Amino acid sequence: TAELAPNYKVTKKTSVGVYYLFSYGLDDPLVRYRHFFTINSVFSDVRLSHNYAMRFAPQVFYLRIGKEQGYFTTATINFSKKNFPLSVGTILNKRIKADITGSKAFVWNVSLFYSFSKKYFKL
Repeated sequence: TAELAPNYKVTKKTSVGVYYLFSYGLDDPLVRYRHFFTINSVFSDVRLSHNYAMRFAPQVFYLRIGKEQGYFTTATINFSKKNFPLSVGTILNKRIKADITGSKAFVWNVSLFYSFSKKYFKL
């Protein structure tokens, strides 16, 4: 396995980058080689109001598993309230063009997060 992950911080709240992962598997000769390449960005602490903020992380990626390959776009979006431990997020994944077995045209989820304060025990 090898990976490369350069990232450039454009501003305090914005970054762009690329990520490449190569994997060599020993189990199945049909999917021995795996390639994952993405162009990504992060827009954090996007103010929606005085108390509410959003984090948005879109990316476009290429995935190759053996002889199957595909292009996808995905986005992670999180909504939070200032001084409140719960936040809500979603991950949206859309297939652009792919022949990967089991890939779906559109997949999404919704998550609920709890952020611990710094009052917990640190090692």
